[in-house]
Amino acid sequence: MNNNPSSAPQGAASASPLAANRWTVLAVLYASRIIMGFQFQTIGPISPLLVDALEIDYAELGTLIGFYMLPGVVLALPSGILGRRYGDSNMVKWGLLAMGIGGLIMGYGDTYAVVSVGRILSGAGAIFLNVLMVKMIADWFGGKELFIAMAILISSWPMGIGIGLVSFPAIALMWSWQAVMYLSAGVAFASLGLLIWKYRPSPNAVDASDEGFRIGLLPREWLLILLCGMVWGFFNVGFIILLSFGSDIFVALGYSLGDAGYVVSMAGWISIAIVPLGGYIAGRFGHVNWIMTICFLVSAAGMIYFGQTSSPIMLFILVSMIGVFPAAMIVALPPEVLRPSARGAGLGLFFTLFYVCMAVLPGIAGWTRDLTGDPVAPFYFGAFMMICSLISLIPFRIFQKRLPIPTAG
Repeated sequence: MNNNPSSAPQGAASASPLAANRWTVLAVLYASRIIMGFQFQTIGPISPLLVDALEIDYAELGTLIGFYMLPGVVLALPSGILGRRYGDSNMVKWGLLAMGIGGLIMGYGDTYAVVSVGRILSGAGAIFLNVLMVKMIADWFGGKELFIAMAILISSWPMGIGIGLVSFPAIALMWSWQAVMYLSAGVAFASLGLLIWKYRPSPNAVDASDEGFRIGLLPREWLLILLCGMVWGFFNVGFIILLSFGSDIFVALGYSLGDAGYVVSMAGWISIAIVPLGGYIAGRFGHVNWIMTICFLVSAAGMIYFGQTSSPIMLFILVSMIGVFPAAMIVALPPEVLRPSARGAGLGLFFTLFYVCMAVLPGIAGWTRDLTGDPVAPFYFGAFMMICSLISLIPFRIFQKRLPIPTAG
């Protein structure tokens, strides 16, 4: 089984005098990408208020959470191709604009239908950030640096989630749930301004614009990206179930909405440090397959045991820490198997699987809550998702080792 950090050349960014800017570029992309987790989490922390205000059940609430990911089912792959054709940063800017407009629509809406439209538009914009910022980092970084750069970039997601978890309940109770949506729109517009002001493309990026709108993936790349896309998709569903349904569990245990949001937000805050730590350890020591396997199994066991524990806060934080630890290792899988010219389309396919999982499966988690009446039921489903990640990782590594690696491209 392949434990190499990346197939990218060590220190790829060092080929240009502009290489010293790569850490500044990473900081800019990190700050701009915080809006993704921030806006995604506008539903979960204030879910009791939305259930009452929009007159919906928890299955519909889970579906509303999933609507943020729904456009990615059809747009993730085209977003990678559009980035290759028109420029990655240009398409990211359009994405941030759509996220801002979607947030305004959600704040304006007072019905489930209107809020859903805004949620879907916001999610459509977020696709370009999710797919193309990963590609932009792969262009700037190589070798062992790729692990830590990816880890820092994707830790912007839990940073945004953590900010939302701790602030949204207080904002909604002090003003209204609509104020939460308007705030997310404002942060999206601010992120757009930062990107326009500071970001410059990598001098190491491969110009593949002459390929037009072709996907251009080899059969080996198709198979391996589909498999690692499932690893990423199932993994994220499991972790998002923790954050999205955790507040409901703690409210059922007698916590106030604000206190429940604070407890769940601790998982988001801790993951900000845990994700880069996982990336550092993977780059420094390797053994990523064993690390991922252990994390999947332990986090699944913790979610199953949650209904029997007498220390729910401690177990919740522990499971969150272990569950999020391999995130950077998973995101670093596509560059291992993609040619540089195929990164845009390949990452688009990778995130298509992610979006399919995130659009559909949280709704099933909510359905288990409605069906059983047990607030812990979604956690059982989350544990199943972690096991599915492991089941997808095994054939990925087998085929990665056995299929021939292309020598050109």
